[in-house]
Amino acid sequence: PFTAQTNPERQPLSASDTTASNDIDKHAKKKAKFAAQCPIDWKASEAANASADGIYGLKRITRHPMLFSLGFFGVGTALKTAFAARAIMFGFPIVFAIIGGLHQDFRHRRSNGGYLSPEMEQKTSLLPFVALALGKQSWTQTWNEVKHVNMSLAVL
Repeated sequence: PFTAQTNPERQPLSASDTTASNDIDKHAKKKAKFAAQCPIDWKASEAANASADGIYGLKRITRHPMLFSLGFFGVGTALKTAFAARAIMFGFPIVFAIIGGLHQDFRHRRSNGGYLSPEMEQKTSLLPFVALALGKQSWTQTWNEVKHVNMSLAVL
């Protein structure tokens, strides 16, 4: 319904042209607020549902979910291959996840590129499922916060 107005002669716009131009700007700003809800957006509902300690979803499982998801993908691939060179190559991401996670924790403890409070470090774990196994996190809360559709597709 709205069309952009051009003024090739560089003449001053009339009041009606300015009003139409402002309407176009308002309409464009309303459209800019639209945000797609991606099914793999792990942080979409985090702000609304975060508990008092700020730990939510995959952070209950590990402080570095992206590193370890890639690491476990590599381990699965390494276990499937029949060649030693491929097993070593695909097994390396889990080593990188551990070393990279330790390095990020070290940097975040010093407030370099992030922040890792002693409370957060005490309640969560670097290695997946350790905090849950030790009772530092709740299995029920984790189950309620994880996206079940994504988890089901990942298992397939």
